[in-house]
Amino acid sequence: MKHTRLTLSQKIKRWPAFLRLGLRNGLTLLALVLIFHNGAQAETGAAPHVVLVSVDGLRPEIYLEAERLGIKMPNLQKLMANGVYARKMRGVFPTLTYPSHTSLVTGVTPAQHGIITNKTSDGAWRVNAGAINATTLWQAAKRRGLTTASVAWPVTYGADIDFLIPENPDSGAPTLTGALRLGSTPDLFERLEARLGSIDLPAYNEPGAVGKLDATIAAMAAQILKDEKPNLLLVHFLEADEEQHAAGPNSAPTARAFEIIDSHIGALLKAVKQAGIADHTSFVIVGDHGFAGIHTEISVTALLSAAGLTAKQVGSPPPWTLYATGGAAALYLSEPSDMVLAKRVSGAMAPYIKRHHADYIYYYAPEELAKQGGFPGAAFALTAAKGYSFTKNASDTGIFSASTKQGTHGYAPDMPEMATGF
Repeated sequence: MKHTRLTLSQKIKRWPAFLRLGLRNGLTLLALVLIFHNGAQAETGAAPHVVLVSVDGLRPEIYLEAERLGIKMPNLQKLMANGVYARKMRGVFPTLTYPSHTSLVTGVTPAQHGIITNKTSDGAWRVNAGAINATTLWQAAKRRGLTTASVAWPVTYGADIDFLIPENPDSGAPTLTGALRLGSTPDLFERLEARLGSIDLPAYNEPGAVGKLDATIAAMAAQILKDEKPNLLLVHFLEADEEQHAAGPNSAPTARAFEIIDSHIGALLKAVKQAGIADHTSFVIVGDHGFAGIHTEISVTALLSAAGLTAKQVGSPPPWTLYATGGAAALYLSEPSDMVLAKRVSGAMAPYIKRHHADYIYYYAPEELAKQGGFPGAAFALTAAKGYSFTKNASDTGIFSASTKQGTHGYAPDMPEMATGF
């Protein structure tokens, strides 16, 4: 009997529908990809390679309905035609960049891996890989004797990655060049600069800075592919997220950002051909969260006061820490074991929200948070309806104020707009 050797794409297309369209995190898929590649390695002697590319804020319609939206995405659509794709992917709670990227490389929820928000309670970015409380994909690959690389993947500062350029918004460096250099594998930045020319990136908040950063990320990742041929490469592009916050999900700057990122993916596809590893390389393109347009900010501090939890009543500073993360917010008691205060807080907030703001704020008790896998240990959490986002800052206008941004995320993952791409 003659056996036909199936390509990886053909094998995946024979998976049950729940596997093909219902994968909830990148680790599951990548583990299967590596299994298939290990089989290919046994047959051909070729080493397996996986390039995992995260497009921050990738919404499914960007590749499913590119023509309708007037967005040119030739590389993503070619990958769709020759591989597999999802009509939507459900995110984690909260739908934020750092918790989501850590779930992608661990396969567990934020409550399990410990990266529960982008920033700590004192406003520092959660950049250190040592804070991850779960096995990561790069650790699993290293244990199999595979080489690893990463360019601008969140929460990789100090990671045991062979060729590392970490994402580090918290570096304190005055320019993005300095932020990229800090924490990189010794001499790697300098070797890349010698190949690519001088890297001179402005400060993060300067106009066009993130677009220039993405171009540098693409060039570095492509060069690492050609020079080092890592078995696993992680890459993170940021510009589409930046534009969706500033100009809105359906704006012209957002469309242009996605088109540019598609060209960066094209450069990576070209690089694996130049490296001679295209025949045994799998590209996995993922998003981390969707996006929703916003018009109004809700001050959580003002909500607490309106519910009767004022500084006069609870003390100043208040005995808790607030997180406000776009579409979600959470309150953590300074003394989690203080059941009297916990009961007082929940007894004030839950009925107040239900009575006055149920149309656009949802209240999560701790038991509901445990089911969602987010904000572990919080006294309560809130999610906003579409069009609204949270801030912990007090406002001169009270609870509500006009938003200075046009889009955000962080909401509950069951909000349709939070679906992300694969």
